[in-house]
Amino acid sequence: MSARPLFAVITVCYQAEDVIEDTIRSVLNQSYKDFEYIIVDGGSTDGTCKIIEKYIKDPRIKYTSEKDKGLYDAMNKGIKRSVGAYINYMNAGDCLADEDVLRDVSEVIKENPRMDFIYGNVLYRYDDGSEMVRKYPWYCSTGLYQLMGDCINHQGLFAKRIHYEQIPFAIDKYRISCYRDWITHQCSLKKKFKAMDRIICRFSFSENSFTALNYKEHLVELDKILKEYYPLGFPIYRMIKAVRNGKTSAKILHRIYEIVFLKKK
Repeated sequence: MSARPLFAVITVCYQAEDVIEDTIRSVLNQSYKDFEYIIVDGGSTDGTCKIIEKYIKDPRIKYTSEKDKGLYDAMNKGIKRSVGAYINYMNAGDCLADEDVLRDVSEVIKENPRMDFIYGNVLYRYDDGSEMVRKYPWYCSTGLYQLMGDCINHQGLFAKRIHYEQIPFAIDKYRISCYRDWITHQCSLKKKFKAMDRIICRFSFSENSFTALNYKEHLVELDKILKEYYPLGFPIYRMIKAVRNGKTSAKILHRIYEIVFLKKK
């Protein structure tokens, strides 16, 4: 690992003893070695810390365990403790898709050094054991895509660190949707995005996830976010939202979504 590695992979965790080890191994087993690994634990009292401590002799790891103000406070802490040029958040329970992810992303960065963000596809793993590949094509960074109510998954995103330093997660502004606020803001600024047609991570999509458990609050926050960054296009989002709220129209819209974005694994 160089003094300033190309990548900083950041894992935020709390009470994650059942899933943290898979995440750690997926990062440390990368064939590309020029990265640092930041683990920010929120003061877990289960076996999470003992599992992490099995790996802290690895010089690439920077680890801390302390109470925080929530998920996004911990994610902000990870940025402050890192030095890598490109940041990826791979939180507990999610894993890099295979051992060559960082190698492949590094090659795209070398070919496209002016890009602010590199992102790719995500393998969704559901509670029932099924899997679907979620595709994130080039237009996922456009304003219209944000107004559809969707965004690029942060586990599949590599961002130049300056963008997190200049615009940290707004923990005093939102409780649930800080990442959505951040990525929508970045897209509205017309930054340069590069899509990779490659699976970047395995994402655990659970009904017990942070956003799913607070979904109604998330929708309220999402209205505010889109209205702030895309005021002229906000009526488009309201129309799409109305379609989603109708039983028949929602089924049709979901089927279109499946055809365009999802592929069975």
